[in-house]
Amino acid sequence: MNNEELLNRIKLHLKQQKKRWGHLIYGLDDLYQSFDELKIKGKRNTEERIKEYELKNHIKKHYNILDIGCNCGFIDLKLAKFVNSIDGVEINPFLVDIGNEVKEFLKIKNVNFHPIGFEEYETDKKYEAVFSFAADEVADGLSKLSFSDYIKKISLLIVKNGYLFFESQASDILQG
Repeated sequence: MNNEELLNRIKLHLKQQKKRWGHLIYGLDDLYQSFDELKIKGKRNTEERIKEYELKNHIKKHYNILDIGCNCGFIDLKLAKFVNSIDGVEINPFLVDIGNEVKEFLKIKNVNFHPIGFEEYETDKKYEAVFSFAADEVADGLSKLSFSDYIKKISLLIVKNGYLFFESQASDILQG
């Protein structure tokens, strides 16, 4: 598969999402996240967010990372070569499908996407870092955890002295 074929497959997933996903679609008719090297356009620039949050300065090769509400998982796929593993949790199966398309295209083996809400996510794994980028209270109404329960669940999944990277809501993206 070449880059153009990948972009066409992503467009197909977006078309299916628009027809079949009965909830708010982040990014509206476009993707929420971008992936510059693959010419994938999105509302928020993935590379700029990684740089702004200084993620590469805080993660290490042995880290296992959990990304709650990972969307298409582009942040995870960009950081994959710098860590041991990443688990991305995303309730929207169409976004997970897009993430898996890009993962396969790039031949990335250490990122796994889970098409499930964080409330239902279960694992025995402990994480050195947890990403919560505008995922604690989502505008689609699908989150069932109170903020307190959300943080409690994270505390059970993170190692002692682990990092929680927390971004508050990006309400500017939801406006036309």
